[in-house]
Formats: sequence, structure tokens, C-alpha cells
Amino acid sequence: TRDDDTGHHIQRTRSYIDLLARQLQGQPAHAPDLGEAQLQRIVDAAPLHDLGKIGIPDHILLKPGRLTPAEFEVMKTHARIGADAIGNALAAAHARRAQDGTATGPEAEPESVRLLEVARDIAHHHHEHWDGHGYPQGLKGRAIPLSARLMAVADVFDALTTPRAYKTAWPVQRAVDYIVERSGRQFDPDVVAALLASRDSFEAVASRWQD
Repeated sequence: TRDDDTGHHIQRTRSYIDLLARQLQGQPAHAPDLGEAQLQRIVDAAPLHDLGKIGIPDHILLKPGRLTPAEFEVMKTHARIGADAIGNALAAAHARRAQDGTATGPEAEPESVRLLEVARDIAHHHHEHWDGHGYPQGLKGRAIPLSARLMAVADVFDALTTPRAYKTAWPVQRAVDYIVERSGRQFDPDVVAALLASRDSFEAVASRWQD
């Protein structure tokens, strides 16, 4: 509601994550983390990835141009703000369950709580880098939740291939080349491979949900 520039960004990134996750679903290394129920949680939680932007001042969030280094430091706080907001909702849910005497523990969690846990991971960590040079915590490799690694690729692909106040939309090939060049540094190589395997479907989503 506060960021008109991104248009169908939420719908596109949600669809991109679905495509990426399904490419990984059959791989032994990722199968334990991508059962159908968990995959659907990741897809359903994806629209909350930038929730924390609600806490970014208008003069930065809505600036019609590139951010200064100081402004970018403020923008980076959206990851923590979003995670904290979702974390507060989770804490309230756990408190209610404890007060009601409802069973607790991972196996007893209702679907709504599991969904929010995934959403918190995505909001907090979708700007982490595979090599540990991202933010806000500098997590590295598989220490970054898989849901956030999926969002990292989906989010950057969408940002590159759509027009913004400070840039024109890149051609798909240029965006793919950019992501491939950063495989193993910014992005999980397996997720980059999933992008390459589903490129035609990515282009179809981009075409369907143009701003």
C-alpha cells in the first residue's frame, strides 16, 4: 500500500518461488525441506517478504532515484523490522495457546503458526548472501533458510526485469546472466540452476503479470 512502484511484484515473486521450489523438490539434497506442505507454506508466505518496508520513512522508501549509502543502511533495516513484526505475531499466538492450555511443540503447531514461521525466515533472511556477505546477519550457505534462498533469486530477478524509478527494465537474458555470474557468491548455486531449468516459465510469469 505504500510502494506503488512494485505493482505486481508480489504476485510475480510468489509464482517464481513456486517454480524454483518445484525444480528442487525432487532433488535428494532438498527433498527433506520441500515436502508438499512445506513448499506450499513457502509459496504462501512469500508475499510477506517485504513487510518490513512499512517501517521505512517515506523519503527513503518512495525516493524517485538511487539511495545514498546512508539511505541504503536505513532501507536494509526492513529485513529486521519485518521479522520482528512477524515474530511478535508468533509470540502472541504462542502465548494464547499456552494460556488456553493447548498442546505446544513443533508437531502440535497449527498451520497458521507454521506459515508465519516460514514468513519470518523469508522476511529476515532474503538479503543474505551465499558467501556470507549479505544482511542482516551475514549468514552463509545452508545456514540461510532455503525459503530465503529461493526468495533471493526470485526477488532479484523481478527487480532487474521490471522498470523502477532509477532504472529501465533489463532484458531477461541480461538478468539471468547477472544471477548466474553471482552463483556461489550471492546466490545458492542449486537455486540458480533451478532458475535456468525453469527460464521459459519465468518469462511466461513476467509476461502475464506485467506492471
